[in-house]
Amino acid sequence: MAILDTGIAYNHPDLNPNVVYNACYSVFTPCLAYPSYHWHGTHVAGTTAASFDEGDAVGIGPDLGLANYNVFEPYYDPAEEEWIVVAYDEAIWEAMLDAVDLKFDVINMSLGGYVVKPSSQEAVAYWTAWNRAVNYVIKNGVTVIASSGNGNLDLNGPVDHIPSDLPGVISVGATGIRPDPAYPQEGAYDVRAFYSNYGASVTIAAPGGDLGPEGTPYPFPAVFYLVYSDYVEANPTCAATADCPVGYAWAGGTSMAAPHVAGTAGLVKDNSPDLTPRQIASILKRTAENLGDRQLFGHGMLDVEEAVKE
Repeated sequence: MAILDTGIAYNHPDLNPNVVYNACYSVFTPCLAYPSYHWHGTHVAGTTAASFDEGDAVGIGPDLGLANYNVFEPYYDPAEEEWIVVAYDEAIWEAMLDAVDLKFDVINMSLGGYVVKPSSQEAVAYWTAWNRAVNYVIKNGVTVIASSGNGNLDLNGPVDHIPSDLPGVISVGATGIRPDPAYPQEGAYDVRAFYSNYGASVTIAAPGGDLGPEGTPYPFPAVFYLVYSDYVEANPTCAATADCPVGYAWAGGTSMAAPHVAGTAGLVKDNSPDLTPRQIASILKRTAENLGDRQLFGHGMLDVEEAVKE
């Protein structure tokens, strides 16, 4: 299971037993596999494969191996006058190719950007390059899962989200739960998270969290509508010795939805190693719980138990 993200804190007790490989790829700055600037990848990894331990979180596949790829680096945004983290295409592509070479079965990319395909030759070239990279990965037997994006955009129009909109990629939209942030509960139902992109390209939905119905007091109980997972207080100083403080945190986004699907794909592949990416995608779609509107939820809510039974 390859996690292409901001790095996994492999000193976290939930993650350390399952991290089998560490690598980093960057374009403009030196990099470490350990998260230097952000907690995001650690949270994603926890949802995918936090092990049974003494911690507070357990992943979808608690015995799955995790390949840690840190593909993000710092960038000063002059418009916002602050430092942010970004992943350049070249770094992501290198990590994807490495994951293929090392025969990891699933790639999760809780990341992405937007392109207006017909707008310019540059936009078409960008789409084409990404499409070739993804095609290569899938043809080599690796299932690719990506978050559908958090822009509340209708992806049926000229705007595409990359990489989730690419053919063959399992695009994951995010849901919230109503009326209360608890499961199981009588009368519970799922809604599209207000930020989740939607449209025909969305393959499947999974819990991504939101802040509850309008007017829900913050931080409590609104925070409980989010997704709980592993966390690291990342900074370059403690990253150099791979010992940044770790714990747990609530977060929301299609980034949090995608690793639910990635973990399930990993379990399905473990059960039937000969399955192709196309067959795994078919199982996930066929076993999903129908939530109604295909434009909002794709084939429906991920059903881990039913998918693994296939």
